[in-house]
Amino acid sequence: MMLKVQPASKQEPDFPEVKDYMLVKVVGQGGMGVVYRARHRDLLKTIAIKLLHKELAADPACVERFAQEARAASRLTHPNLLSVYGSGRAANGQPYLIMDFLDGKTLEEIIRAEGVLELTRFLNIFAQVCEALAHAHRKGVMHRDLKPGNIMIIQEKDKVDFVKVDLGIARSVRPAYMSPEQCLGLKMDARSDIYSLGVVMYESLTGKPPFGGDNVIRTILHRVKHRAVAISVSRPDLDLPPGLEKLIMKALEKQPIDRQQSMEDLQSEFAWIRDTLLSVPTLHKNLNRTMGTIRATISRLLRPRNQISVAAATVGFVVGLFSFNAAFPSDDWRGLAQKGEAAAANGDYDTAIADWRLAVLTAASVGAPPHTNKRS
Repeated sequence: MMLKVQPASKQEPDFPEVKDYMLVKVVGQGGMGVVYRARHRDLLKTIAIKLLHKELAADPACVERFAQEARAASRLTHPNLLSVYGSGRAANGQPYLIMDFLDGKTLEEIIRAEGVLELTRFLNIFAQVCEALAHAHRKGVMHRDLKPGNIMIIQEKDKVDFVKVDLGIARSVRPAYMSPEQCLGLKMDARSDIYSLGVVMYESLTGKPPFGGDNVIRTILHRVKHRAVAISVSRPDLDLPPGLEKLIMKALEKQPIDRQQSMEDLQSEFAWIRDTLLSVPTLHKNLNRTMGTIRATISRLLRPRNQISVAAATVGFVVGLFSFNAAFPSDDWRGLAQKGEAAAANGDYDTAIADWRLAVLTAASVGAPPHTNKRS
């Protein structure tokens, strides 16, 4: 359940009395709670107040769970997490939380309106989501109900697509985003959140969740029995970088042991992919320049009169540049150069650079006299 501005209900209920606050209007409802836009009576500050439903407020177990999760959320201090500032009970006994009031759109609304997220926007939004969830996990707090409706996107003057993740206290779980172990009622850990995040990522890029069904039961059975269809199969028109698809599909593995083993692992991997892809124009320019230099160098290496001087200089340059220390392989340098180009075309730049430098070293080893290798 996400906090967002909505038109006031035609039949507004009698608002509970909350000390120091005036409840202005209902802005959201879920299976366990209702959210009001409120204003401090003296400070006139606008905030959000989330109250547990009256019926559930009479259940000690629900009240205790609400209190425990509120305490856990109050320990979290991350800019991309919805802040909880306090809690209490209304005059009628309903427990409540005091939180940020956010004026923006949920990711669910954005996907519904736009279909999918453009890649650069996707990378920006989910880098923040990963950081927020990694922080929560480090503090021992799992989400257990991650879905597009719990991710708010705010537009501010100096913050475009700024993310706030609602931890979903007083949650209403949606099966479409539940992990297989959650569907089966098995023990859950952080890897369950990783699965749910994978579902949200998948839907944000393709416009549809990885599993569907005519009803909740069919959806759950499909998720438990089958692996998700690869994004490149479901939407071959997207032409996603292989590393990004691999990350998402790993998060969607049925068995927790086959997923990323922590949210920090996923966040680190995602951050590397994001930083790499966002610098692709510069990277492509540098790689093209590097490949041209390598081709020219290899061509010169094969000229007998230049073998000694150029081989020594080139090998020394490459070893110094990449801190490379390995025996010369026996593979043909042409094959290595082609492998490097193929890796670069697939976005695997680490492999491309490694193959290219091996191509230079191999050409130098094969084309130069024995004493050249000693000097290099």
